[in-house]
Amino acid sequence: RLVTRFHAVSESAAEVMADRLHIAPSNIVVIPRGRDPEQLGLRTDERRAEARRMLGVGEDERLVLAAGRHFHFKGLDVLVAAMPFVRSVYPEVRLVIAGRQGPATTELKERMVEGAVEDVVDLIGYRDDVPDLITAADVFVLPSRAEGSPGVLLEAMALEAPVVAADIPSVREVAGSGDPTMVLSPPEAPEQLATAIAGVLTDQDAARDLAVRARQRFLDHYTIEVIADRMMAMYRSCLESG
Repeated sequence: RLVTRFHAVSESAAEVMADRLHIAPSNIVVIPRGRDPEQLGLRTDERRAEARRMLGVGEDERLVLAAGRHFHFKGLDVLVAAMPFVRSVYPEVRLVIAGRQGPATTELKERMVEGAVEDVVDLIGYRDDVPDLITAADVFVLPSRAEGSPGVLLEAMALEAPVVAADIPSVREVAGSGDPTMVLSPPEAPEQLATAIAGVLTDQDAARDLAVRARQRFLDHYTIEVIADRMMAMYRSCLESG
């Protein structure tokens, strides 16, 4: 009752927490996460080539990348289940998943065996060089069942990786309602996810257009400077309210 303002990282998080905590929606300020474009760097041919060399990805291989802890809500099992179809279209495809092991690790490995894709799926564990990995990717995939505010999606947008993401509320907020910035696919739908991935790999010109628009949206709305200014404005508003 004594709180002046609550801060949520997405409209969907604000809606859920307003109901859960019995807070008036008007008392919640939504300001998303941000990322520093200078710290992330740029997607250059040299950086991409070095990252692919480090991962052992051949020139003719198509690299699908995901990054997230091995938890059920991250939907990585859906992505692994999609890989047999993607592989049927692109036999040279490879999936790399960066992220700590967790409760869903066993299920991921089981899905890899069930789909006979153990030879094209790599669980590479925690990495502190995810931005470099993103530059290596032909498509970045966020298959999450739920997200508060998907920070790694902002990194993929900043680094101009074509994105396929689950069509969930927080992702739609980041993607925006104007010209498409990424391909959205229903969660819990491996076949539709596979079709979306294959489509991005097939139409590289369209994928490039998506990536360019995504980076511009990142620069307009999600840089650390933009987010810091919005946070400062919120704090000033709280002080002015007494």
